[in-house]
Amino acid sequence: PSQLQTLLGTTNWTISNFGVSARTMLKKGDRPYWNEAAYTNALASKPNFVMIELGTNDAKTTNWTPYGSQFVADYKAMIQSFRNLSPKPEVWIGLLPPGENIGWTIYSNYIKDTVNVKIKQVAIETGVGLIDMYTAFNGDWTNRTYFNADGIHPTVAGAAIIAQKVKEMIIM
Repeated sequence: PSQLQTLLGTTNWTISNFGVSARTMLKKGDRPYWNEAAYTNALASKPNFVMIELGTNDAKTTNWTPYGSQFVADYKAMIQSFRNLSPKPEVWIGLLPPGENIGWTIYSNYIKDTVNVKIKQVAIETGVGLIDMYTAFNGDWTNRTYFNADGIHPTVAGAAIIAQKVKEMIIM
């Protein structure tokens, strides 16, 4: 968010970060974003634009195996919660960047072929903007220039790619 603020400037944009690490889109996931004060605060902020980037922790087998069938419905419900605001914000969602951490049971092929497929479905069915973070990294989570040693979290350089991609999409 701070890099996106720098890219967009402060004249017409105020970027807020309502993210919470290790949270799920799934309402029944191990740590649902839905239960966080950050979610309530995001709604209360009455944004003009919303960027939702959740799903990596949903990809954990402990979340996806029992509850993955609810991912699309839960994602649509979150989008609707923002669309119910007045004024109505423009909502964007992001495909997950590539990543893998076997210890956390997050697998790169699952992100690409399962979760991101569902995120594309959500974008089509709801008509929200879709930002392709996966392709922005060429599908490569092993590059330590862009990803920390955990194989999931971006470095400062990786965050710069994300910020640039979000900027490109929301101002076009």
